[in-house]
Amino acid sequence: MMSLDWMIHTSHSSQRPKLLGFLTTIRASLRGALFLFMALYQNQRNGQVVEFIGHHDKDWAMVKNATGVVQYVALDDLVSYEANKGRTGQKVEPVVMEEKDEDKIPEAVIPMDTRLNVNAATAEALAKQVKGIGYATAKKIIELRLSLPAERFSKLDQLKKIARVDWEEVFKEDLIYIA
Repeated sequence: MMSLDWMIHTSHSSQRPKLLGFLTTIRASLRGALFLFMALYQNQRNGQVVEFIGHHDKDWAMVKNATGVVQYVALDDLVSYEANKGRTGQKVEPVVMEEKDEDKIPEAVIPMDTRLNVNAATAEALAKQVKGIGYATAKKIIELRLSLPAERFSKLDQLKKIARVDWEEVFKEDLIYIA
């Protein structure tokens, strides 16, 4: 197999600039084609567990959530996640994707999510499922949600407007998310 450097060296001198540019582009593309292989991550912005599909560019990743919706997410917002263990705290580090059998049917990777979606939850569900939140506080959360644009939370940090709840502890326990 010929190396790229050998092809440049042995090419006709008038064709070298074009060939050099073309081969340099190919070499850069091959280096940039890094992927993660079937890995789970948690989006820190909304708390969703997502499956890593691939890199969009150096700062963005293409991910699929539990309902199958494909989204683009900043790599800085993803933290590794293991089923039955929760967040592992590792950031996205790309690795070279291995060859895989194209005919094999892929297994479902994303486990069933037992956490509570704050945008769909009732006050009763919030009070029952989230430790540290009573019914009165849960009603305040619902009122806050209804006062927001589109009547939805867009980031977990918006919940910090509700007092008397240790939100850092709730986020750490990973009991809620936003979808």
